[in-house]
Amino acid sequence: MMLFQKKKNKLNLVPFFLAILLAVAVPLAAFTETTANAAAGNAAGGFSEELNSANSQLWSSSNGWANGDDFGNGWRADHVEFGNGIMALRLDDQSCPSGCSSKSYASGEYATNNKYSYGRVETRMKVAKGDGLVTSLFTYSGPTQDTKNDEIDIEILGKDTTKLETNYFTNGDGEHSTVIDLGFDAAENFHDYAFEWSPVAIKWYVDGVLVHTETGQRGPLPTVPGNIMVNLWSGSGAAEQWTNPFVYSGTPICAYYDSIKFTPADEMQTMRPFPQHTKYVKGAIKPNYVTQQQLDNDVSKKYDEWKNTYLKKHPKKSDQYYVFYNLENVATPANAVSCSEGHGYGMMITALMAGYDSRAKEYFDGLYRFYKAHPSINNSALMAWQQMITSDGNIIDTPESDSDNGNRSATDGDMDIAYGLLLADKQWGSSGKINYRSEAKAVINAIMAKDINHSQWNLKFGDWVDDSDADYGTATRPSDFMLSHLKVFQKVSGDGNWARVSDKTYRIISSIASRYSPSTGLLPDFVVLKNGNYTPSPANLLETDRDGYFSWNAARTPWRIPIDYLISGDVRALKQIKTMNKWIQSKTKGDPKKIMSGYKLNGTDLKDNEGTIAYSGPFAVSAMVESGNQKWLNTLWKELVNSPTSSNTYYGNSIRLLSMITVSGNWWTP
Repeated sequence: MMLFQKKKNKLNLVPFFLAILLAVAVPLAAFTETTANAAAGNAAGGFSEELNSANSQLWSSSNGWANGDDFGNGWRADHVEFGNGIMALRLDDQSCPSGCSSKSYASGEYATNNKYSYGRVETRMKVAKGDGLVTSLFTYSGPTQDTKNDEIDIEILGKDTTKLETNYFTNGDGEHSTVIDLGFDAAENFHDYAFEWSPVAIKWYVDGVLVHTETGQRGPLPTVPGNIMVNLWSGSGAAEQWTNPFVYSGTPICAYYDSIKFTPADEMQTMRPFPQHTKYVKGAIKPNYVTQQQLDNDVSKKYDEWKNTYLKKHPKKSDQYYVFYNLENVATPANAVSCSEGHGYGMMITALMAGYDSRAKEYFDGLYRFYKAHPSINNSALMAWQQMITSDGNIIDTPESDSDNGNRSATDGDMDIAYGLLLADKQWGSSGKINYRSEAKAVINAIMAKDINHSQWNLKFGDWVDDSDADYGTATRPSDFMLSHLKVFQKVSGDGNWARVSDKTYRIISSIASRYSPSTGLLPDFVVLKNGNYTPSPANLLETDRDGYFSWNAARTPWRIPIDYLISGDVRALKQIKTMNKWIQSKTKGDPKKIMSGYKLNGTDLKDNEGTIAYSGPFAVSAMVESGNQKWLNTLWKELVNSPTSSNTYYGNSIRLLSMITVSGNWWTP
């Protein structure tokens, strides 16, 4: 909003978002119950309001008054409406009750009863379009509540709903307005808007992306707790120079709000915020043709694209999130939506990107709750490997009739979920609502009990495989060879058997590479124990006729295996990694676009598959192990940055992002 003052006989437009205009006429009734405490700094705790119905314990609807000459409407409580999980603020030409009967229009305003201090204020809303209209989210404290006028604002003017205006007030001074180009029409769809308030900065976000920061350079930042408010209003009088004149069309106008949330600052703190710039083993390299800042920016951009594409809220449980792995309709059954593999990716990614994404903890906790809602039938600490959505919108574990038992676990998902929980413990601590460390230990112990063969100490396919199973008991999947995970699991659990698993895994890598791929270093999708030796699996052991080739599962090994060397310096797989790096560069003549989607272990192309970032991403990680790969690594990074998210699938985009996090120096161990 704007405050209009006359100076030297000229009309001077000063940016203003509600503070002084509200001070003209804000009644005390709606806010008095907590004003004294709030003014003293005893602000209320957090909340998450889904706006399914009016909540009088937390909120009040303004009723029977107006803000002053710059507002063309007064407030009516019955113009705050609820239905289908949405709150609508309605503006129309109905008469306003006593106290604002001079106004031509009535509209809705919704405000918290309590005041809130430092933290994150956010809403999901669809704004009203049209000259003269303003849709808002803001905090307010002011003279009518015996406090100084401090506030923080988000407002979108109906005259141009492709722009957002930010501002803040400190002791009545509000000349800090900034206009942000949204890049979309805020009146067409719901979008997320938020600001984070701390003693040293205010940061505004749109759809989780930071769009503006104020650090006090243009004037002191607010300090007084305020009520959180939303409203829809029409400009009048001098305000029309800012809003444009409002002309009522005869049809009621609405702004829509899907949710409003406040997270206190003490629940937002991250202890290892992105970027981390982990110091890898001596001699490890990163792309060197761009700055570290650019590497971090490239990761952040791909993270935003990944999150906006694949991270979804449960349609019926607003506190749960899942990774939509079947967006591109490549999985069966057709209504499959989630798998534990993708869920593990999501939990690691959100924990690693905390600090860049201020909502990372919300997303992680939502992913955690989804995981807990879908336990394996064999061990409740492990996750059922696949979920599907039913015709009525419920998400259930895929029954046996539709897949190979979606209610059982898969080892890769189990391991990444455990690792993600350990990252969360180091990121946010475990003293809150979720004890991440305790939950991680439960998963680690369950993996040891159900996913490990206790006579051979190999990683099995999942909790459904018995050690004595003639086909699968001693079989293993190299893409599960997360050697750095294994060492962390040993450290956290104190179980020395993890060293046995790690040692066995390294021996399998060495055996396969030396016997079956001495010139390529490639590992197959699956490995079996035959006559006392580990060999590539026969065709159709578990998935396809390519189970014994370097195919879609094994594509992850150039990412999974080198991480342990980069972090710990363990050289036991270094020969295999270097052989693979030398071979792939020679095979492609240094062109990542020539990396095919699969090879026989002798290096022969599986020519019916085109290249994809699911393969090139991991090769970038393996290239980090020695300086002679610098040109190759630079070329791979360019490919990862330039390949559009829209041109790839969930699998490739997820592996690309995790590979980029690693290559940029932002992978770390809890």
